[in-house]
Amino acid sequence: MPALRAAGLTAAAVLLLSGCAAGGTVASSSSVSSPVAASASSTQPPPPLPTPSPVLADACIIGAAPGRVDDDPTNSTMRALEGAGFRVRAATAADAAGVGPVAADLLATRCALMLSVYPPFANAMVAVAKEHPDLPVAAAGVTTPGTPVTLPANLARLGTDARAAAFVAGYLAAGASQTDRIGAVGLRNDPAAADLIGSFAAGARYRATQTGERVAVRGGGPVRLVADAQAAEQLVAGWAEGSAGAAPGVDVVFLASPGLADGVDVDGVLQIGIGDRTGSTTEPLPSDGLAWLVTDPSVAAAAATQQVADGVFAGGEIDGSFSDDGVRLELGDVPDPLRADLTSVIDEVRSGRLTGVQ
Repeated sequence: MPALRAAGLTAAAVLLLSGCAAGGTVASSSSVSSPVAASASSTQPPPPLPTPSPVLADACIIGAAPGRVDDDPTNSTMRALEGAGFRVRAATAADAAGVGPVAADLLATRCALMLSVYPPFANAMVAVAKEHPDLPVAAAGVTTPGTPVTLPANLARLGTDARAAAFVAGYLAAGASQTDRIGAVGLRNDPAAADLIGSFAAGARYRATQTGERVAVRGGGPVRLVADAQAAEQLVAGWAEGSAGAAPGVDVVFLASPGLADGVDVDGVLQIGIGDRTGSTTEPLPSDGLAWLVTDPSVAAAAATQQVADGVFAGGEIDGSFSDDGVRLELGDVPDPLRADLTSVIDEVRSGRLTGVQ
């Protein structure tokens, strides 16, 4: 990641998540003491000095209370911001209802930006932005543009653009398939799923043009979007059976919405999932995991923090992408020749030499 912080920053002043109370409180600044009138006695102690104001934090971040969830990327985002030289102050909330009071406590300690990368807190962060219209606010999981929801101008929506990574995943799936039949499915309530499936299918077709090997993509024509993981599993199971035994079935599937990979398990079908694995990157992918599109919200969070530091914050949408490691491709058990081939394609995509991937 390029250097994100202007010269002159002091060391980070951080309130660690693990040290915050489950109720979400943070240490507030002390009130300024009033000078004490001098006494005639020479033994009278000198008046106390005024308590200095807390150091302005570049970002104040609100995460979930410790022990309540295992998929909160707040800690990894804090480490990334601190590593980039930003001053970070943090607190936790037990639930979305606690976000507003926690934000008020943090503001008392001086914050340039109020931030949350925990998607269940998204609506509460929108409320914080509305309550403090002069405060820059950034949050992951906020409703995307194109919906009738009106969002405050001081709010930045943090997200990821995974289309280029999905293109590479399609190339990978086509190369890994033994039946030359792959599939893709997403959730209806995921606004990004249809585009990701389109990019996945494009990547598979690109490999076919390079190798001459034909591959059929189920779900890549009329995009397959379903209601939930159970419906996705039933669909994939049907694809895996083939056409009444006359044709081989799908043996690689792209589960294009976060959370689907946890609810779909079909024997003989390798999976490519998507979502945040920043808290579990030391754990290997499951045996049926061919690859994972890892979304990292810290990249967009750092970009928002830098905009505030530079005085150019304007809200709107801030996305991490495949080119800046906001999305990474984590590979499972992929044969070495295919890995080498994939590395070449990734270089072409990131350099811009390969166009039409999004």
